Amino acid sequence: MSSIQEKNICTHYHKVLLSRSLPKFFQEIQKLQVLYQKNNLKCEQCQLKIDVGNICLRCQAVICNVDKQCLQHHSQCMTNSQSNFEKSDHCIFINIISTQMICIICKSEILDFEQYGLTGNEDVFSQWINPQRIRIEYLRYFQKQELSLQRFNSPNVGILNIANFSFMNCVLQILLNFPTIQQILQKVHVELEKGEFNVKSIKKIILRNICSISDTLKSKSCKLLNPTEFIKSIAQSESKLLGYGQKDAYEAFKYLINFLHEEFRFTNSISYWKNIIPFQNQEPIQHDWLLLSQASKFRDYSFIQNIFSGELQSTIQCLNCNRQTLLNENYSAISLEIPQINEQNVISKFFNKLTKDKQDYVTLQSCLELFYEPIQESNFLCLCGSRNGRRKYKFSKFSNILTIHIQRFKNKNQKDQTHVSFPVEQTSFSNYLNMQGDLNYQLFGLIVHYSNIGGDHYESIIRQPNNTFLSIRDDQVNPVTLKYVKDSEALMLFYQKVDSPINYKTIHNVLTQYELIQTGEIVLKDDELSFLPNFWFEQFLTLSNPQMIITSHLFCFHNQLKPDYWDFRQSYENINQQEQMNTSFLCDQSIHLQQNNNSSSYFQLQIQSVQLPTAICQFLIEKYGGGPLIQKNIQTCQICIEQAQNMSKRRKLERNLIQKYENCQSENQFIINQDWITIWQRYLYNSKSQLQKNFIFGNPPPGEINNLPLLDSNNQLLKEKQINIDYRLISHQLWSVLVSIYGGGPIIQVNLSNFEEDNPKQKIFNLDADDITKIKEIRNILNQCFKMYNICENIDCI
Repeated sequence: MSSIQEKNICTHYHKVLLSRSLPKFFQEIQKLQVLYQKNNLKCEQCQLKIDVGNICLRCQAVICNVDKQCLQHHSQCMTNSQSNFEKSDHCIFINIISTQMICIICKSEILDFEQYGLTGNEDVFSQWINPQRIRIEYLRYFQKQELSLQRFNSPNVGILNIANFSFMNCVLQILLNFPTIQQILQKVHVELEKGEFNVKSIKKIILRNICSISDTLKSKSCKLLNPTEFIKSIAQSESKLLGYGQKDAYEAFKYLINFLHEEFRFTNSISYWKNIIPFQNQEPIQHDWLLLSQASKFRDYSFIQNIFSGELQSTIQCLNCNRQTLLNENYSAISLEIPQINEQNVISKFFNKLTKDKQDYVTLQSCLELFYEPIQESNFLCLCGSRNGRRKYKFSKFSNILTIHIQRFKNKNQKDQTHVSFPVEQTSFSNYLNMQGDLNYQLFGLIVHYSNIGGDHYESIIRQPNNTFLSIRDDQVNPVTLKYVKDSEALMLFYQKVDSPINYKTIHNVLTQYELIQTGEIVLKDDELSFLPNFWFEQFLTLSNPQMIITSHLFCFHNQLKPDYWDFRQSYENINQQEQMNTSFLCDQSIHLQQNNNSSSYFQLQIQSVQLPTAICQFLIEKYGGGPLIQKNIQTCQICIEQAQNMSKRRKLERNLIQKYENCQSENQFIINQDWITIWQRYLYNSKSQLQKNFIFGNPPPGEINNLPLLDSNNQLLKEKQINIDYRLISHQLWSVLVSIYGGGPIIQVNLSNFEEDNPKQKIFNLDADDITKIKEIRNILNQCFKMYNICENIDCI
């Protein structure tokens, strides 16, 4: 308890919760929920109906806002006398909407334990109840139903601040009002709302909620947007984002773009990013196992990456031998420190004072100059053995949206309010980025932080199509002047690139063809239509640099549509059912359905693509590079589905053998390399998330068992090798199964220096006929896969 007091946490909160029974506490919340949904909440003291009230944690009484006297009067009435007011246990209140907790005696806010620097390992968690748990329970009960938007008066479109999610609201407004992101998510939203795609994953639910918010912001179908469902889904995935403590919009930005990148990402050759391949690439992506074993040759792409990602080149110079090392780093945002103002510049200060400018004044360019300055680097190892170096950054590739984060928080309680001037209108950033060429950027939006009583609040300022600016503070949306924008203390800046020449005639013609197909005025056959990635099409319409058209990741080794996890699993489950029923008619019907493109991969292709005439798609691939062309009549590859099913069958047979012998006891114990065991386990027990990343073959199998790293030159076990760290002990039976499947060695028995083949006690355990048959089938399945995909020589497998 002493550690809590040292952190200045209200002790009344502890007393109130200790005097309550939590199950009864949550039962009383349910009663209040009914009144809340019926709009019958009344202040206990003044008897006025209220939309947003504060609830006493002791007796569940609903009281008016903290600025009124009802709170004080309530606590005084609950004590025997005025003098006992300081001892009242009716002093802790929680706000229904924001979940802010306050103590009216201490006149302080009660934050989550994490905000005080406490962790779950401290003894205090066994004595006190984390306020975060209470907040989550209130959200669970009060946010089960949508809030009635008619109860709030807002003249413009905004997002309601629930559970102190202002830090997330401002980022949503910036991202979801950007045309490219908005158009892509709107198309995905339309397909998801059709109900044809069963959403079970919590991440898919979050994506659906984001798409719904984006659609509402674009259509302006309501005056006030309620993000309740989005917050509930976020709470299930990232509970650390909950709580009423200080939140950072920059962290919310990184979470959202990482989430969208993860949901829309695909893997392709790194040479696409380097632009060193021919303009037309007709080669499909390689086999999953080649891709996983040669990860350095591939990277993940998404429309988010194409919008926000740029490239930095860092040069590290060793201070000992002067050797220089060049490294390329991708960035989605640049985080800049604010330089210290030169106190000796009296003339500049005097001039600023005369012009009524802020005295604490720096420019964005000075922040970037500080970013370019060399810094000491100790986290690298030079070839000479030295760890002392100097790192220097420069930009090598620009992004379509340049995101700049200004580091205003030195710590959680101290904010740097130095005014940083930044360009608002279209400006050449060639000097800012130290790059050649006319890199013209224009401010699209910015985020401003405000410190208010009870928590932090954020403001989004967004440029409108008519070049005016709109200020959005949660549910308050108002136009602002250019001077207001320039005077803002920006926390984040978003610049859109506008300088590259765009062929407006080409865009107009392509868009016209697309709209005619959508409206049905042009009807073409399947072999006359082709798919174009939706994310690239929207970039083509709105961004200055749409980059190459990448589609090879959608093709398998056989130049057909690559199946995904659901194609493989649904067919696999159907086959298992058909084997049990022994009915050939159902099997033929299943294959017929797959060949008619009723597959999950084909459905996903429709969601994430637009349809255009094949001739136009060919023209765009020739103009921007990439490919290959995806025609509408493409089929999902049945060969890959069959091979993935066989690999799943192989793993199942092997797991059954392992389960049969893993608990057997034997006099002889065998040593096996832990590194090999790790690779083998990763292959045998694939996680579902790995398969759902479109790697339907899972992790590649291990090669032969290799125990040589455990032995010295005399074939003796090295003394420094430790059990369960460098090697494992397995039974005679289990060793026989593994060596029969994978081969290899050498055999190492415990307490024996040499192994003699003619010793009958040391011969390999004899498997029964059924096991031998299964092992032959296991090996044949893998050999067939190797032969079909020509991958024997490229990965280290049997």
